[in-house]
Amino acid sequence: PRMSEAFARSVRGARPIWFVTKASWSAGAPDLPPRARAFAEASGFTGASGQIAVCPDDEGLPAIAVMGLGDENGR
Repeated sequence: PRMSEAFARSVRGARPIWFVTKASWSAGAPDLPPRARAFAEASGFTGASGQIAVCPDDEGLPAIAVMGLGDENGR
């Protein structure tokens, strides 16, 4: 589904943000593109609450952001 235009009028230049829990990260975050997952792992990303990894595209520009939500006990 598209984001409401109340938040963003144009999708040109928009980048996706993936929200993951520690559990979904440990399970492999199956929907996350493999390149983004590899970059986030190499950056020490674990899905902990507040963690953010901005994964680059082939040209080194931001492509995907991954944000950690922590676990059930930490929310």
